[in-house]
Amino acid sequence: ATTAVTGTGTGTGTSKVMVGGEAADESRVYYELSALQQPPFPDGVETHRREMYLSDAEFEEVFGMTKGEWGKAPAWKKTNMKKKVLLF
Repeated sequence: ATTAVTGTGTGTGTSKVMVGGEAADESRVYYELSALQQPPFPDGVETHRREMYLSDAEFEEVFGMTKGEWGKAPAWKKTNMKKKVLLF
């Protein structure tokens, strides 16, 4: 199930989408890019991994690759790409 929730986290009216499986540990929370670009960040977001809180579709739109491909990319490339979209 996918549920969109607005007005959570920072109180700035940002949106997050919760995508969950049957087990609680399979639940993932996604935020829009704009909510991850500058503080204050939504509660629970690991600041050094903000890109991973993008939905799969938005991640591919922003970075031009899947999260799986991202994991295989060299650190310098990821750093440069994150700087371009204000996630570093």
